[in-house]
Amino acid sequence: MNKKIIVFLFLVSGLKSINAQNYIEESYRFNVNYSLMVGFYHRGEYVNAAQYSDSLIGNHFLTKYSTFFIAKVYACDFDYLKTMESLEKAVKKGTTKIDIEHSYDLDNFRENNLYLILESNYDKWHQEYIDKQKNIQLDTNYINTLIPINDLYYNARYKLRTTRKGDSTHFISDSTTRHQARKTIDSLFYEMVYIITANGFPTEHRVGKKIGKNYNPFFRRLLYEIPDSFNLENPKWLIVKKMITEEMKNGKLKPFFYASFIDQYKFVKKEPQLYGTINYIYVYNSLAHLKYENPEELNIRRRSVGLCSIQLKLWSSARDLPPALQNINFK
Repeated sequence: MNKKIIVFLFLVSGLKSINAQNYIEESYRFNVNYSLMVGFYHRGEYVNAAQYSDSLIGNHFLTKYSTFFIAKVYACDFDYLKTMESLEKAVKKGTTKIDIEHSYDLDNFRENNLYLILESNYDKWHQEYIDKQKNIQLDTNYINTLIPINDLYYNARYKLRTTRKGDSTHFISDSTTRHQARKTIDSLFYEMVYIITANGFPTEHRVGKKIGKNYNPFFRRLLYEIPDSFNLENPKWLIVKKMITEEMKNGKLKPFFYASFIDQYKFVKKEPQLYGTINYIYVYNSLAHLKYENPEELNIRRRSVGLCSIQLKLWSSARDLPPALQNINFK
């Protein structure tokens, strides 16, 4: 087996919980069944989609978005009892009445008598979500540390805006301004790494350093704004890596969290990705730039971190295999 696969398997096999492997397998089952459900839904095969919705019930990785999507799949399959049951779970996770009213997939369900049950219980179910949010203790010191970084980042990003005309891209700002903006964004990445080493790895609201709605932009910047000059052997990054590994070991981050970072890092370095977490590139609408290390073992690596096969992932979103994976004999 490839040496890099062994290294990562060693990382995930060190999970403290006796259910650690089950955690990875549950992630794998979620990704398989959810991808199948989404794929059949997009093809209008709602009976098949609903079959995989059943397989997701009780899965640890369900979010309010995936739970709400399951409700819509059941509605398209005219199974209104399961639609209502899924909507109850979704509302308790934070789905709003506006979300429900604006979904055309639920048009027929709203004309069914079961919708009256939803209407009469909505406030009670939504209150459960509100109460849970009230009990979340956010780390205000951490959040206040991020605020000036957020402001600097968005100001720099604004200077990098582009406008598209047909197939052409026109930069609004001059090259000097873009260069300075890029330098600012790169420096903010290193500042974020420093903040993590000083304050711990943040989370949305589950455990540890809770930063609430600040988590998603924080994570996106950490993942998608890796500077060209960044090195995985950076001493401070080695501390961050250890923190991420610990969170993964404890089941507090998804088992493919670090795999996503590695793929982005390799993409920045123009190296073949390992886990196929980058499924498309917005460059001339082409997948030709995607490359993979030992592509025949790609699905082995993906499963080791709880991801479904690359063929299934791309099928679910109606995308063809990138040229680099065509005619590959996957193991």
